[in-house]
Amino acid sequence: GLALACAGTLGFLAVHSLGAAVLAASLQGSGFGITWVGMFPLLIRAVEDRRREDILGVNYGAINLGLGIGSLAAGTILAVSPDAFGILFVTDAATYALFAVLLIGLDELRGEPREAAVSAGISAYGPIVRDRRLLAATAISLLLVIAGYSQITSAFPAWATGPAGVSRSIVGFAFAANTWAIAALQLPALRLLRDWRRTRAVAVTGLVFGASWLVVLAAGEASSGTLAAAGLIAGLAIFGAGETFLSPSLPGIVNRLTGDETRGRYVAFYSLSWQAGPMIGPLISGAMLGAGHGTALFLGLAAACALAA
Repeated sequence: GLALACAGTLGFLAVHSLGAAVLAASLQGSGFGITWVGMFPLLIRAVEDRRREDILGVNYGAINLGLGIGSLAAGTILAVSPDAFGILFVTDAATYALFAVLLIGLDELRGEPREAAVSAGISAYGPIVRDRRLLAATAISLLLVIAGYSQITSAFPAWATGPAGVSRSIVGFAFAANTWAIAALQLPALRLLRDWRRTRAVAVTGLVFGASWLVVLAAGEASSGTLAAAGLIAGLAIFGAGETFLSPSLPGIVNRLTGDETRGRYVAFYSLSWQAGPMIGPLISGAMLGAGHGTALFLGLAAACALAA
């Protein structure tokens, strides 16, 4: 997976046509998908059972810290040299290669237990898709991705720069507020959640996500540009706080449903919610905003998040 992500990222250096762009993005996306599925079992096996939710939460916080640092570095480099994309792509690709080398150097490739041999094809997933607990967790995740995560990069920018009337830079600041809120709050959230049921943490996530969309909606109706900008930034920061409750809880539930022999397939099935959600969510928001129904959209998103809770 890391090798594919590395190759795809380097492939952007050669993009001068649509076909080349699709090929590079497909390689990179395939690498991300494989790495995502492989990382969860690797993390789970690295700690004792009682620390599993902690390691998932720390991982999510680290991912967002990396996103924040990477975005800041990229923005700074491009501000100084607007044509420095080549440097960014090569550096980004090198991080994937370094991760792969570390896995080899730490002897993870030989030391990791393999899943039990299973028959090829769809039949390997037969017993898994009959686990109603997994289906429920995946359905809740899909709802939160459709009404939550996917709207950050689809409905939010269109609403902010359209009806709310703020500049594109405010969208960037809001994204930064989201990322840094997660990085700052993830460890305190983990300490808080140690005495909570994981299902309660998921429910809180749905309520916080819903509240964040109501704040974003109110910002779009604000009479002052300053108030609108502050509300939009606050809305995504609140959303980030909700993410810190979800990251150790719902993935933790999925990992508790299975043992090492089927963990990879459980994670792979659960991860479908993160693949399908970003395809469905923008279709909904695009149609609603295109028809001028922004208020109804954000009220509906808040209601869907509450439904997940």
